[in-house]
Amino acid sequence: MKGRLNITVVGLVLTMFVVFICMGGCGSCGEKIAREAMEKAIEQSSGTDIEIEQDGNTISFSGEDGQGQFSLGENVKVPNDWPAEAKIYEGAKAVMVMVSADGAFGTFQTADSVDKVTEFYKGHFNSNGWKEVQVTTTPMGKQLAYTKNEDVASVTITPPEKQGDPTTFVLTFAKDQP
Repeated sequence: MKGRLNITVVGLVLTMFVVFICMGGCGSCGEKIAREAMEKAIEQSSGTDIEIEQDGNTISFSGEDGQGQFSLGENVKVPNDWPAEAKIYEGAKAVMVMVSADGAFGTFQTADSVDKVTEFYKGHFNSNGWKEVQVTTTPMGKQLAYTKNEDVASVTITPPEKQGDPTTFVLTFAKDQP
């Protein structure tokens, strides 16, 4: 939709920005070029002006329709404006988070099993008035999806690659999705 910051578009473009910075543009010149390229890509896809600022592993963006944050790497902190509807599994470590006016998504890790994380999210969403619309189990993990009014939430939970590795899950929340 033109004229509105789309969380998916912004997230993908900011992910490319972070990869570019990490792969070769660690100097301020490379960061400036990458930031300007990402701003232009987001502006073209959303039809709105946007500004991007980087502070350590956190990238903040703002435009006509609001603002948001994207963090990736070590010691990622979940922003204070993370939506309460998308409760984060207790004790999980944030690996990547993004929050905007349209919603939030994040990648988290825990030492707990896929089944334990699945039961937590089923209980959380079902006890808070969300309608379960999808539960899929594959050898690659589990996918849960819920709706409430016009909001959508999903959790994708993947098992550890090898013993001792963490269980990883991606939590997504989108506001006002018709």
